[in-house]
Amino acid sequence: RESTRDIMPYAGSHPVDSGGEYRFTALAIVCLTGANADDAVIINGDHQHAIHHQRPTVIPNGSTIRVGRLSNGVRGYLCVAGGIQCPLVLGSRSALVSLPGAGLGCALLKGDSLPVDEHGATGMSRTGTSGIQEPGSIRHGPRLLRIVPGAHIERFTESQRVALGELVFRISDQSNRAGVRLLESKIPGEPPGTVASEGTLPGYVQVPPSAEPIVLGVDGPTTGGYPVIACVIEADLPVLAQCGIREQVQFRWVSRAEALKALAEKYAMIQLVEQINPIQPSWDYQRHDQSCVHLGCDTGEAQSGPVRDREMAMLPHVSAVSIACGGHAGDEDSMREAIAAASEHGCLIGAHPSYPDRKGFGRREIEIDRATLGSSLKDQLTTFSRIANECDATVSYIKAHGALYHAISRDISLARWYWAICVSIFPQARFVGPIGKSILDEFRSSGIPVLAEGFCDRVYEPDGTLRPRSTAGACISDPELAVAQAERLINEFECELLCVHSDTNNAIEIARAVSERLSSLGYPMR
Repeated sequence: RESTRDIMPYAGSHPVDSGGEYRFTALAIVCLTGANADDAVIINGDHQHAIHHQRPTVIPNGSTIRVGRLSNGVRGYLCVAGGIQCPLVLGSRSALVSLPGAGLGCALLKGDSLPVDEHGATGMSRTGTSGIQEPGSIRHGPRLLRIVPGAHIERFTESQRVALGELVFRISDQSNRAGVRLLESKIPGEPPGTVASEGTLPGYVQVPPSAEPIVLGVDGPTTGGYPVIACVIEADLPVLAQCGIREQVQFRWVSRAEALKALAEKYAMIQLVEQINPIQPSWDYQRHDQSCVHLGCDTGEAQSGPVRDREMAMLPHVSAVSIACGGHAGDEDSMREAIAAASEHGCLIGAHPSYPDRKGFGRREIEIDRATLGSSLKDQLTTFSRIANECDATVSYIKAHGALYHAISRDISLARWYWAICVSIFPQARFVGPIGKSILDEFRSSGIPVLAEGFCDRVYEPDGTLRPRSTAGACISDPELAVAQAERLINEFECELLCVHSDTNNAIEIARAVSERLSSLGYPMR
């Protein structure tokens, strides 16, 4: 609330129950944590860029953050590198709005400004931390809160203790950070009455005369006179904090040993948070020049022999290299060699994951459930990421291979599921999809950076689909025909990434001819 206007709640148009809009008047690095925010974006002029949950993101000067409705929780946090520099009260910069008149701050209003440490973004090494996404973004049934016996457990009968672990409660409208009141179910039997006032802690489950429990929150009273039947374990206090009004909750008794194990697991999870570079907005780190067209090839699909030699021989003629990640072909050695060679030639590097189908070279539809496919994709991309880091190489895009490539171009639901896995490992990468498919428009409208790809060496049917490889004449092996096709893809379909498959006949000659033609037409590839 100083005169420095670094962050301002912005008077934009957004739903009342959204996370609001905030304008930054200085470069900053931020991270959204807590409950997931739907449609969280950075707005900079005509550009929009999605903000990934639990990932540090660079916010350019003059940009606005718009945070949508929260899901899977009621509290989200906008963390700013360097911290908010408002005055300290009792060692804290937080406001305690649940106690009006206490003089401990107030809620933000439109037009308020918050100063941040001016060295927050410029003084750090541009390295942030990647959060560990806790499981369960989609829940079914009541939230589960684990409990251990409370200070007055002996005042309750065995049937009352059992009932507490079996009943389903609903959170009252009268709940807040001081206490969560539970309705719709009551502890059966005679209430134990009151006890002498004594100290309390967050998580205490008190039972008042109404027999409807109250769970104390972090702003709860320091003393209380209701008997305490149980206490929510420390590891589950964040779960309690995200419980919404009228939401259902259920308790489950655990032992002290289980409570300590859960807390140890929570601390262990925190230790897994690792240093990463903040995400740069797409208009900043990958500004796209419409006159730029990349010529790419698929590689890393052969470990040795003539095919491997042909892959390497194509690199001087291309500007982008899609490298097999081990699903349909390749291994760690081939990935490492291909990444190093691509870097040496100044090519963009792309990950090329596929169905786990080495026998069919990833070019056939296979029966596979999403859990199994998801596990395979994560393994492929995680391995590729590790090797790229070892080679100090940047992964610019992700292009699915073969049958998976075509499957996600047809099924938007599958494509979004697939891309969520990809960006969890490569948050800065572009999505590569086929020209003329609605998935590209869908992703563009969502702020996802894309590259529209066309094939110089494949025949397109009149309806825009690729002629199946099993059909005669499906591939183009004549360099002159490939050049003509490349020009048509650029002029008629605004193709941004041309591809030549390294296993196509005359692949090297095609790549050389297309590269020379693009240069003569004034399309710089690098």
